[in-house]
Amino acid sequence: MVQHAHRMHLVVSSKQALVHRESTDFLFAAAERDAVADGENLIIDGTLAWRAHAERLLSHLQQAGYTIHIVDVEAPQHVAAERIVTRWRDGLVRAERAR
Repeated sequence: MVQHAHRMHLVVSSKQALVHRESTDFLFAAAERDAVADGENLIIDGTLAWRAHAERLLSHLQQAGYTIHIVDVEAPQHVAAERIVTRWRDGLVRAERAR
């Protein structure tokens, strides 16, 4: 991580990011399938910025009989960026310790 003034720049190789995204997507999809099959309550953290994904997800949950509540949480951009970096760094540290 390189910090300049009030901006944070996270440097991650594209291969690392791709592997992380693919593994995260796979694990999320499996956990979601199991939870929906068991009728569990769900909290899904995300922006819903990708419209096609949001529509599929909400449609799937409605068809499974879920009542959907969306909570909009906003933060200044610099706070959100700092939190993203912190979550990424904390996850990396946990993964490295688990090796």
